[in-house]
Parts: sequence; structure tokens; C-alpha cells
Amino acid sequence: MDVIETIRSIEISDDFSRWKNVNEDAYLTSAFSMYSEGQKREWLVSYYNSKTGKMTSFSADNKQAQEEAFKKEETIPKLKTFEIQIKDDKAIELANKILQDDYNGETLQRTVLVLQKINTEPIWNITMITIMLKVINLKLSAITGKEISRKASNINDFVKHRLDS
Repeated sequence: MDVIETIRSIEISDDFSRWKNVNEDAYLTSAFSMYSEGQKREWLVSYYNSKTGKMTSFSADNKQAQEEAFKKEETIPKLKTFEIQIKDDKAIELANKILQDDYNGETLQRTVLVLQKINTEPIWNITMITIMLKVINLKLSAITGKEISRKASNINDFVKHRLDS
């Protein structure tokens, strides 16, 4: 099930309806998936209630968890599904092409896929971890599919930096 279908499935469920009746001000903020090659993508969809400062996440099987929102900004941007033109399969296809073209020889081991809104644009925030422990983070427009930013590093560099701090 793609991310938009998952969001719709969650939002029409009885559990979500009951939760939404109590959390009227809550709104969609992001969708998250982490998987290995060959694994089915499972989504965790998050909603933010600005009155309580709580983030509640739902999975496709209607399990939910509530936690304090981690935020740098005053408000967490609202994600609007009608703005999403590039679906998750296409975003992964674009990311894999970048991996093949620019990181030849790297074999993908794990992917973290986040659909979120940054400033005014919905984006795909994709982190790919390779077998050689290279971490490649891409931000792609969820409207056009164009690359917004890219960072690549080695996990060992991150660990060394943390140990030196």
C-alpha cells in the first residue's frame, strides 16, 4: 500500500475517528517508513495537536502511540495529501537512480523514507544506508521530484565525531 492509500486507510478507520473526535485540532504532519531491500514498506503516519504539544502516530493496522513533539520551529507544518504529486515508489526510483549514477559500487542495505513538509513544500526526505556504511541523505520535492539537497557521509565519521565530542 502506498503512503497516500495508507493515510486514507488510517483516516477512515474507527480508531482514528474516535481519536480525532477527542483531538479535533490535530493535523497530518508526516509519514515514516524504514525497510531493507525486498521488505514490504510499512508506514507510520503522524499527527500533531498544537494544543497539547503531542504527536500521535498511527500504523496501517491502527496501532497508535503518543509522544511529545520534537520541534525546532514554533509550529509544525501541516502536510496536505493533495499536494503530493510524486508517490513513494517514484521517490524511491529517483533516489535509486541517484545512488546508481553518483555512488557506483554502493549496495543499498536500508532505506529510511519520510514524507514531510519543510517550510512551504512537501518533501521526500530519504536516507539510504549502504553495505559499506555510507549514509546518503536526499531531499526531493514531493511536487516535482527535483532534488533539493544531498549529503553523503560515512557512519564511521559520525561515530568518530561523537566520540571526539
